[in-house]
Amino acid sequence: MTPARWLAALVVAAVAVSCTPFRVAYDFDPSADFGALRSYAWLPGLQPPTGDPRVDNSIVDSRIRAAVDTRLAAMGYAKDFPERADFLVAYHAAVAEKIDVETIDRYYGPGPRWAGVVVTDTVVTEYEEGTLLLDVVDRGSRKLLWRGSVQARLDRQASPAERSGRVQVAVDEMLARFPPPETRAEAP
Repeated sequence: MTPARWLAALVVAAVAVSCTPFRVAYDFDPSADFGALRSYAWLPGLQPPTGDPRVDNSIVDSRIRAAVDTRLAAMGYAKDFPERADFLVAYHAAVAEKIDVETIDRYYGPGPRWAGVVVTDTVVTEYEEGTLLLDVVDRGSRKLLWRGSVQARLDRQASPAERSGRVQVAVDEMLARFPPPETRAEAP
């Protein structure tokens, strides 16, 4: 592989990593009546601190709450007072240090690969991964009805507007699974 091709491959890999999709999952109580849910409120009280200043701050809190409010409103849920809402919403956020190790074999020489010289490069990348959990709780019983999670690499170089946009996309992708597809009524 020529140096120009090697550099092009690295650039493509870097772009692919920066566009890494969100990993989304969800779980739910199959006995819950999601069709009866029309209004929501945030779980009363302060967000429990995690001890991580990257997460425990009013900027992150307002970004997450605004993204959830925007998505739930677009889905037709009305925001109400906690004592009247059908369900309550809470979130949990965390940031973890991660390491990605990739080994790349390059072959040089004429003929089949086994006849040439093999050069092995190992690339170690350290990054931060953010996790956001969103809980939907029954107002009366405080029983967990649905939990969504989303994980993705964080971009510490992103502008505040870009960060807000990524949070909105992450919340949108997570709440696309609420109510759970398995519980949605089929149209006649």
